[in-house]
Amino acid sequence: MNELILIIVQGYLMLVVLQAGLWAIQNHTKDASTADVGWAIGMSVLVGWYAVNLEGNAARKMLMGIPVLIWTIRLSSHLLRRMMHHQKEDSRYAQFRQAWGRDARRNFFMIYQLQPVFNVLLSVPFLIAFMNPDQTIKAIEIIA
Repeated sequence: MNELILIIVQGYLMLVVLQAGLWAIQNHTKDASTADVGWAIGMSVLVGWYAVNLEGNAARKMLMGIPVLIWTIRLSSHLLRRMMHHQKEDSRYAQFRQAWGRDARRNFFMIYQLQPVFNVLLSVPFLIAFMNPDQTIKAIEIIA
């Protein structure tokens, strides 16, 4: 159990560092859209971390991990293209920035640091599945 908690915390801390770096970039660019890109990439980082560090069925890990990687590539590339094409901050974040005024820097840091929390919460099904030692993959797992 302690090893499991350590794996979760290590994965979380990797994402905290990723998001802190993206927050620092947005301080320079004034474009907080990178928080969304970091969240998408964070899911693959976390699921990959679990796959490498948990002792479950390798086929199950691939069955669940590869679609997450494909989804991450698709979503993050879409978000990056949108950022490059529009060359202005996502309207949600622009509204926050305007409303928050002098507090924007601190508040955006909190937004960026909430992303790893959401990643960890949404990764729980992968965590559970990747710990499953059963060598038989059930039909429901394939369907899911």
